[in-house]
Amino acid sequence: MKKRSLLLIPTLLVASALSACGNKESENAKIIRENKDLTVEQLVEKAKAETGNFTVYSTSSKTDKNVKAFAEKYKLSGTFSAVKQSESEFYTGIDTLIAAGSKEIDAVVTQNGASLSNELADGSLINYLPKGMEKSDNYAFMYYLKSFAISKASTETFTNVWDLIDTKTTVQFKKSSEPINQLFMAELTTDTWSKKLGDAYEAKYGSGKLNAALKEGKYKNAGWMFMDKFLTRVINIKSEGDEAKNCANATSPFVTFSPISKYSLGEAGNYNKVNFLDSMQGFRGYAYKFYYQISKTTDRPFTAMLYANYISNAEGIASWTSEGNGIYSATDANINTLLKDCVIENFNDVKKDWASIVAKLESYVG
Repeated sequence: MKKRSLLLIPTLLVASALSACGNKESENAKIIRENKDLTVEQLVEKAKAETGNFTVYSTSSKTDKNVKAFAEKYKLSGTFSAVKQSESEFYTGIDTLIAAGSKEIDAVVTQNGASLSNELADGSLINYLPKGMEKSDNYAFMYYLKSFAISKASTETFTNVWDLIDTKTTVQFKKSSEPINQLFMAELTTDTWSKKLGDAYEAKYGSGKLNAALKEGKYKNAGWMFMDKFLTRVINIKSEGDEAKNCANATSPFVTFSPISKYSLGEAGNYNKVNFLDSMQGFRGYAYKFYYQISKTTDRPFTAMLYANYISNAEGIASWTSEGNGIYSATDANINTLLKDCVIENFNDVKKDWASIVAKLESYVG
């Protein structure tokens, strides 16, 4: 298997080889292109005529339940399942099976779909957008929201993102082996978010203080300064899920950063035991994307297209997990409001400076 470095993994929004660029178009790519405007009702009929099993390779453990709910809804024949794999196993499986022409993989769900596709032979994965979706090189069907949180046992208030740096309370952040967080930090260095961080800095420390601080630290902008000061002071963690549980039940409160979905819902859930720091000036949280693509070797192309439509609506998301608990469909009419003031994953924003950003990020891990 090819070795993936920090430079390769977060190429996840680089223009990738999702279609047959310069190569002969695969049979399934042609089928999908010629039928891209079919309605859901038309796709259902065509999917029912297909036979064989339907398997989705995924980096998420929630996919299997979702695939089975999809089959039940449309009364489709065959065995429907998802294969959960770690990122390294996922790459190995895709590289080996699709490249060899295996029909075992029908589709993939991943947080690193474009990165994966960029390293595969052209056309191995096919990008299909459900009818009515905005044109995109990489179809993202869902957003996961990450947020800072602290136990309700704490009386400390955080009104500004720079409070995360000045606080005497322990702040946790997964710095290593977490491409999503690396992209989050990188996005903060863009002009848009640097301006917001700069405004937040002056709101906290006083008008006119920013330029002096940038000059003193030799920072390119407020985003680079925040990234440096934040990553210097935070404690690296191994598992965001474990620390979300620990945060909720901590007798000595600390701040941690994880997907909101890591906090269980319900009256006794951990969700009710923390305060989410989502009202700070600067940014509210970080929204990253889940991608879906179809294998060029699938023997159920219409089923794969139908599944893309299913996971793109509220019902499909609900059978994945509890929508609203920091998980949102990309087709939600209120998505812009739901993600207002959130930093949103977009590698295209940072690819120009990515090499220098990666070098800086790597210096904080150890």
